[in-house]
Amino acid sequence: HGEFNGELYYTATVSNVFYVDRALFWITAGGFVQQLSNFPDENFDTWGSGPIGDIYELNSKLYMLCQDNTLGLELFVYQNGSFTPLDLLPGLNSSNPSLLTIFNNKLYFTASDFIQNKFYMLDPASDYITEITSPANFNLPQKLKVYNGQLYLSYFDLSGVGYLYAMDSFNTMNLIFLNGFSTLNYGSELEVSNNVLYLTCLNQANGSDIEPFS
Repeated sequence: HGEFNGELYYTATVSNVFYVDRALFWITAGGFVQQLSNFPDENFDTWGSGPIGDIYELNSKLYMLCQDNTLGLELFVYQNGSFTPLDLLPGLNSSNPSLLTIFNNKLYFTASDFIQNKFYMLDPASDYITEITSPANFNLPQKLKVYNGQLYLSYFDLSGVGYLYAMDSFNTMNLIFLNGFSTLNYGSELEVSNNVLYLTCLNQANGSDIEPFS
């Protein structure tokens, strides 16, 4: 679900005797539920094809993950009554985007180029997608969370040790030190509550613990 022009949009299953798919709906100002548009793959008798999960609004457009009979799981943009795939991996293989996060009026996410998973940024002004280089010797970010005007990313290095990075609006990443140390060990989980960033850390006294970032 997501909010667009002050109204609630969401995805849901639609079905009849011939197919079971998913579609995009919205709740009008009067409280009426309307189906905004059928996904192009509807009626292909593919179970669950169509929009899936949360909806992200940027630049008067809606971005969401969609399951397509031909493309697989890809990022789509909905504008002016139609869906358009932003297919990072053309063909039958899915790029499987995940961790969709809005930061600095851009959409950040991870996806596969078939050889490996990568970290990307989408500019809604043009829908141009740019690869963001992760720190050397690190796998993909495990979590993304916006906090205090920066995008925080939890990473594991190739040996499995966790680190916390903060990225500014210029996509510059800085290693964050906690209590004088850069390693988090179990630093994969990030969450913001009451304007406080919480993360999982390995505490020598208590073991794995949830700690506030300061």
